[in-house]
Amino acid sequence: MGRFGQRVDPVLAQDGLAGVRSEPLSAEPSGAEPSTTEAVAEQPAPPDPQTGHDGAAAKPKLLGSGRASWYKHSGRTASGEIYDPNKLTAAHHTLPFGTKVKVVNTRNGHSVIVQITDRTNEHTKAKRNYLIDLSRASAQKLGIAGIGRVALYQVD
Repeated sequence: MGRFGQRVDPVLAQDGLAGVRSEPLSAEPSGAEPSTTEAVAEQPAPPDPQTGHDGAAAKPKLLGSGRASWYKHSGRTASGEIYDPNKLTAAHHTLPFGTKVKVVNTRNGHSVIVQITDRTNEHTKAKRNYLIDLSRASAQKLGIAGIGRVALYQVD
């Protein structure tokens, strides 16, 4: 018996989804109501308590997708900051400095939020057209050792 004297489905309980049922476990008619797990899966995501936004309705805006590389150099970035390969930063052709974007590796699903602090090199851009150049730390978080396929999303 489960809470409140109702039967507990042992399979769901074993999976950590202790679904409580009011009817016996044995025979369920074919046109029955959806099971507890199905009913939960069909419900929309609750609003995020910190932001108040509905998780299902708030889809991030895709800024673009393409190839990404990682880079290193000594000195200052185009924004004037000293380049640190251990920070989660990146260079982009047009996004304003300070913009935060979510970068998703489309091959493995790993993601990281980076801040745009630099511009891509115009001479290099003419030879190899990359969407974004990542710092070493950003590339490592994404699992990119050289060149990778990524998608960029706007971060609010």
